[in-house]
Amino acid sequence: MKSVNPRLLAIASHDFHRKDSYYDVGIEMDVPELSREAILHQLRQGSYTMKSRFFCADPCGRINWVNAASVQMLSPALKVLRNARALLSRWSS
Repeated sequence: MKSVNPRLLAIASHDFHRKDSYYDVGIEMDVPELSREAILHQLRQGSYTMKSRFFCADPCGRINWVNAASVQMLSPALKVLRNARALLSRWSS
């Protein structure tokens, strides 16, 4: 996508397809005032950071090697935990 549009920046948001797939992720930025225009300006300029408890990424989607290694190592365990949580929620309903 970046080869088609070099100005394209990454964005992260909540994965909320199902209640049990939710995890916290947000976009942090400094704005001179809390307004739509100020927020859109920062987004267009790429002056923000995407953060969750698992990673911190820049507007190009790059994460540091520690976060990348952690996500890679934790992914199988997190999948098992998500599946167990989904089973428990079905049983308790």
